[in-house]
Amino acid sequence: MHRFQHLMVCLTHSESDSGLIRYAAMLAGLGIAKEVRFVHVLPAPQAGSSAHEHDRAIRDSERAVAQVFLDVPDNVKVYWDVLKGPLLDRLLGFAAEQEVELMLLGHRPDHPPGRGSLTRRLAMKAPCSIWIVPYGSPLSLERILVPVDFSEHA
Repeated sequence: MHRFQHLMVCLTHSESDSGLIRYAAMLAGLGIAKEVRFVHVLPAPQAGSSAHEHDRAIRDSERAVAQVFLDVPDNVKVYWDVLKGPLLDRLLGFAAEQEVELMLLGHRPDHPPGRGSLTRRLAMKAPCSIWIVPYGSPLSLERILVPVDFSEHA
């Protein structure tokens, strides 16, 4: 039985994505979600970058997802979504549109000051639960800390 219907995995097209994809595959294999959506928000075009570079990066990530998700049960649907626009607004809007119940985010401790604030803002504003996966985390679950405030919703 799936605990969540819709899981959203936020990718950045960086080296940290591979660990996050493997972590999502582990959760999907455990029956955490019925549907997994890998989402990437395209940055504003920069001088010297082309649509071809973005397309290549997307295809590379799709291949990485396909390779890692080989052992995930067939009843788990996997989707790939590429969005355009302001990062925070698009992620929040898409999560609401797709009725996402769990958002999986990577987190690197070595970001320059101010760069880790996206994770904090998503955690404060997201219409769903957030699962933050620290960069380099092992693919195992030993303990889960669930802070609650004893409200009816919690």
